[in-house]
Amino acid sequence: MMGKQLYYQRFRQAQKTTIKYLRLLFNDHFVIFLLIAFGAGVLGYREVIQRANYQFLWHSDWTRLLIAVLLCFGLQFGQLITYFKPADRLYLLGNDHMVSRDYLQQAVTVSFAFAILWQLVAISFILPILFKMQLLTTVKLASLSLFLFSYKYSLLLLAREKLLMKPRLFINGFVQGLLRTIVPIVIIWLILVIGDGRLIIFSLVWVICVVMLAMFLHVNDRQSQQLAIDWLTSIAQAQVHERRILHFYATFADVPTQTYQVKRRKYLDYFLNRLTKRRDMMYSLYLLRLARGTELLSLILRLTIVGGLLIAALSTAPKWVILSIAGLMLYLVAFQLLPLFRETEQKKWTQIMPIAIQSRQRVFRQLNRHLMIMVGGVFVLSAISQGWLMMSYILGVLVIIGVALDRIYLPKQLKMKRKL
Repeated sequence: MMGKQLYYQRFRQAQKTTIKYLRLLFNDHFVIFLLIAFGAGVLGYREVIQRANYQFLWHSDWTRLLIAVLLCFGLQFGQLITYFKPADRLYLLGNDHMVSRDYLQQAVTVSFAFAILWQLVAISFILPILFKMQLLTTVKLASLSLFLFSYKYSLLLLAREKLLMKPRLFINGFVQGLLRTIVPIVIIWLILVIGDGRLIIFSLVWVICVVMLAMFLHVNDRQSQQLAIDWLTSIAQAQVHERRILHFYATFADVPTQTYQVKRRKYLDYFLNRLTKRRDMMYSLYLLRLARGTELLSLILRLTIVGGLLIAALSTAPKWVILSIAGLMLYLVAFQLLPLFRETEQKKWTQIMPIAIQSRQRVFRQLNRHLMIMVGGVFVLSAISQGWLMMSYILGVLVIIGVALDRIYLPKQLKMKRKL
């Protein structure tokens, strides 16, 4: 019972932290982003479903494969949540039987409950497509749901085995990749292809296989005495999961407890040497920290790619939707750079540098301008298929927003960071 109590104690603490971050998350930035993203998604989805140009999709075998890929993508969400702490390697030493029997079992149960929500979202997303393809039968829907739920539970059991020193079912990295991608895609495609009669038999056989796997990987009192936890792997897995959540919150809000890690990217050294040549020292410092940060650069790249794809895909959407997406994405890029300034200012060696705070803020704004120009250029080029008029509209809106961010928003935010 001690393992269950410990897990639920950490679970409650994590939910309190989540509620605190959700209050930061549901601010003006995130709410506006949700409204625009939801509206753009609905418009794009409705356009694909209703337009006559896309009718050939509902009679193509490739559409079934696309559905399988989308549902497989949904299986990637919902990881094993363990809440392990670095100190557990010391304080839980000698209690591996309790951790493997009670603690990790509760971790699988809670993780599966969250994973079900992700699978329901994925199923709801493809329901209109199944209806359009005349594949939405009770048997297919039940079999598809049963497979997704049970397969995700099996993946969680395998993830728990990876945290043991000697897993009872050893699977190398290549096979794990197949189990997470190719295998579910093939099975989902078969569910969509075969008839209802054979599908019932297939579902029964699949349930038997999952039950046998669950029984084989079950941890009882006798087996728990023979299992040892790989604490290095377990703690690393928990920290990666926590960082991913914090980085998601940091996309729309300033997260105080977010960690900053540095990783050299050798393929950027040539560009960094050229960009930092004859530049201000603080400009070079900010640019190096941006390029070698483990999350900030990739986050900005993702925002740029998503924004460009949305602008290119919503060619028939109202102009205000496309312009709003471009402006919002540019704002989010500028917003994401603010933690870079805060993290740099918190370093002791930065504080003792004989450079005035006004100069550091000026250089940081300069870097922000250069980044906004590059991102704005991507957004303008993304609308090339919509004509020069639309590209000029986007350019005009981005110039107005960029000037407002540089002259009003950033100076105000940098002064607030200085007070903090």
